[in-house]
Amino acid sequence: MTIFLKNIWPVENVADYKIHFARWNGHNQPLEVWARDEEEWQGWQEYYPGRNDFNRPYIFSLIQFYHETDVWLFGGIYEVLDRLPDHYKVKKLDAGGEFIGRLKIKSSYRERPTRPKMENHYDDFEVKEILSEPYAVQKKLVGQAAAHRGHKKANDPNLLKGRLFDGEGTVYSPASTKKKSGQIYRYYISQNLIQFRDHPKATMARIPAYEIEQVVCDAIRSRLIEILALDSINDHEIIQHITAHMPPAETLVSVSINKVIVDQDAIQIDINPLKMRQVLQTHLNFLISEKSALPNLTISVPFTIRRAYRGAIQIQSDHTETDFLDMPPTQLKNLIRGIIWREEHFAGMAMGDIAKSEGLSKAGIRKIIMGSFDVLMAI
Repeated sequence: MTIFLKNIWPVENVADYKIHFARWNGHNQPLEVWARDEEEWQGWQEYYPGRNDFNRPYIFSLIQFYHETDVWLFGGIYEVLDRLPDHYKVKKLDAGGEFIGRLKIKSSYRERPTRPKMENHYDDFEVKEILSEPYAVQKKLVGQAAAHRGHKKANDPNLLKGRLFDGEGTVYSPASTKKKSGQIYRYYISQNLIQFRDHPKATMARIPAYEIEQVVCDAIRSRLIEILALDSINDHEIIQHITAHMPPAETLVSVSINKVIVDQDAIQIDINPLKMRQVLQTHLNFLISEKSALPNLTISVPFTIRRAYRGAIQIQSDHTETDFLDMPPTQLKNLIRGIIWREEHFAGMAMGDIAKSEGLSKAGIRKIIMGSFDVLMAI
């Protein structure tokens, strides 16, 4: 028996609400954003896209539950306090608080607008499930339980394990080191260096894990239409649908990447287009016409190596345009603060005085200032 949302939660004056169907934005899944940081998730409600979409008093936020087709997780109700030229000022309300992160709603919404009128969809919302604990808590408990039993986590953090090679065919193996701060730094190390203490010829002995994985994921995202052999005109509707509902690039990489070869100035990515098409069709519940039966396709991604503050290696695709504004709100906030505090410090203000005026520790001020150097030097 179908239970509609209106049967268990009658929302008065639905004309006062805009729904926020939060979906993959090309960089982050909103479900992961919500699970890791409440302030970052609120930033998604405060984002101003250049037009006044949140032109009503309240926002009914829904998070695409990308593991399941047509399922959305309730993310809270927000009141719009102010509409500024570049962002909204919002406040999370207590209304529906017991459902946040627990109420899963079924809706087949796939239209392009992200912030439609609530009255057009509220009556059709079906209650899929109410979780016993918020999703973020469940996710953490499951991970802890697996670790306690000594089981390997289902999602190996090393996305390219067993698939990363140098130009001579030598494999790179995942490794990590823990810094004094407790932060874990992951990298891939050449088997030449491990077994023979020999630095690989014409390539790197160690490759930063996050950077190389990000280059591969960005390449898959940006060249997905080419990989699927779709036509930008004849397959326009299919492309729009894939773009709006695409699963994380990490999912596509883990299933359809055969091999990644790191040469001196380019990365060669060997892909199985058939497997990629199957993953997309399953995720989207949508048929994608088969234009190419090639079992393998290799794409080349030119890259450059840069060094950030304290010599940290950064790998960046030459096709990627770096926009320092294209980052989560919390990181952008810290970048701006770091720049301002750096200028104040260079102008003669003691770091202790800055810390006192901001209500932060001296070490915290120094960390944010140094972090701003890393970002600006990487641009």
